Amino acid sequence: KVKGNDLNFRLDYSLRDDVTINHILDQNQSEPTRGTKTISLAPSVDYQVNNNLNLRLFVDYSQTQPKTSLGYPITRIQGGIRVRLELE
Repeated sequence: KVKGNDLNFRLDYSLRDDVTINHILDQNQSEPTRGTKTISLAPSVDYQVNNNLNLRLFVDYSQTQPKTSLGYPITRIQGGIRVRLELE
């Protein structure tokens, strides 16, 4: 039994934005005390060569921006190729 060559594309996207704000009532001010904005993007491509061989190409990208000056922006990129061989 032979499968056709399948090519599957997948894209995962995530956006998270959280912040904690202190309100100084007598001075009518508001200032953030903590929080971050995080964007994640993870595309991948799967290719089924035959019944026993599958190839996957992937990239994971994540960027974090702090809401206060106490934190640092962080960017993380990972990627690779996965080869899966099934022996029968």
